[in-house]
Amino acid sequence: MDLQALKKYYSEHLPVDDIFKFVQGALLDSRLRELALIRQIPVKHSKQPDEGQGTAKKPAETQEIFSRPHVCDTAANLRALFCGANGVDNYLPPVRMEIGAVYTTRPMKGQLTNATPDNKELIFDIDLTDYDPIRTCCQGKEICNVCWQYMIVAARIVRHVMEGAFAFEHILPVFSGRRGIHLWVCDAAARLMTDGERRTVVAMMDLKQKKGALVRGATDYAEDLKQQGPRGYGRQFIIKQCLTAFEANVGKGLGFMLCEEDMQALPCPMTPPVETNPEDTESDTETEEDDGAWDKRQGRLLGIVIKAARDLFGLEVGALTSINGRTVQQFQEQSLAQSVANVRFTRLKELIGDPNLKRLALHFFAPQLDANVTASKKHLLKAPFLVHPGTGHVCVPIPDLETFRPEISVSLDDLVGAGEARPGTIRQFKEARGMFSRFVGTLPPADVKSE
Repeated sequence: MDLQALKKYYSEHLPVDDIFKFVQGALLDSRLRELALIRQIPVKHSKQPDEGQGTAKKPAETQEIFSRPHVCDTAANLRALFCGANGVDNYLPPVRMEIGAVYTTRPMKGQLTNATPDNKELIFDIDLTDYDPIRTCCQGKEICNVCWQYMIVAARIVRHVMEGAFAFEHILPVFSGRRGIHLWVCDAAARLMTDGERRTVVAMMDLKQKKGALVRGATDYAEDLKQQGPRGYGRQFIIKQCLTAFEANVGKGLGFMLCEEDMQALPCPMTPPVETNPEDTESDTETEEDDGAWDKRQGRLLGIVIKAARDLFGLEVGALTSINGRTVQQFQEQSLAQSVANVRFTRLKELIGDPNLKRLALHFFAPQLDANVTASKKHLLKAPFLVHPGTGHVCVPIPDLETFRPEISVSLDDLVGAGEARPGTIRQFKEARGMFSRFVGTLPPADVKSE
């Protein structure tokens, strides 16, 4: 991490006043709130190789120093954490600040283990790594517009459930800086939830299907979820949204969450073959190659779905194998009137039935949450507008979940680098700052304050 660039970013671009209002929240209790700082300290090797050995000197390494707790009574205190005191030139800026709980007494070093947390936002952490078993395009740290759609669906579901089931209004989605989204539910009632209540929320949202779980023959899955109140509402909405995503994307054979616009921009094998003039022999050759690549992707996609159906519901291998045979025959008969994927998907639904279709939809599209982040008030999480040390991207609030794309998110280089900023990144940063300022300005005073 370029510490000089960080200093410039903190002094010229970081919205410290708004971050302080965010730390205060609806309960106006920053004096009891824990903040943690992470700094990078350069570490030099005690022994350098001799110049005569022809070996280049090793670069200085860095070591992360984690310090907690820090407490800020004013915005000026917070600014000093990032920019140092006036006149101090050799101040080492933090590479990250994490926000913890508000405690019943002022948090002190060495006393946090036994300290009692009073309140904290209800936070949901969604990360694409948890979708690796079902992603067909990327794995690990890799990310693209296709698999990012998982994040959009998950964040949309969480947000709607919080609004519809709990009547929460103040929900802030923030880009994690690499491949995830943090949703901060900042209503006073959400902050005052106990850890037990938070665990109940996690349980309500956890509809990930496991092998052998919730399989009850022909029983409609919705029958299992007819509870009254927020739990029933939340689960019914999750099922509906997951089923919609499954039908719209798997049914089209476009790959999980691949939309029409993305399809036009992505190269084969993500792009389906285009019908061409049969007299054009050169185009015929290209189309045959595209046909094979696209069919290979469709086959891989269907194979993942079939494996999940077998693992979850124990469908016979013979019945599943027949899908491919019937699909090819029907596709030949219907020419391009219906895609191979549509025929396969129709046949799959016939085989497994509606209850298991819902379970498959949940398996692929139910939100994958980090339960500890949501359930524990003591858990620390990176503050908005900090810079991700691995990617250099700024953890900006997201004004529009549907259009946000992480690969073109604003970075430290865009804001303070020597070169020109990438197109649209400065505007994105300004929009995120404006949204954040409006958000913290609309947090209503709480009826109940922590003492």
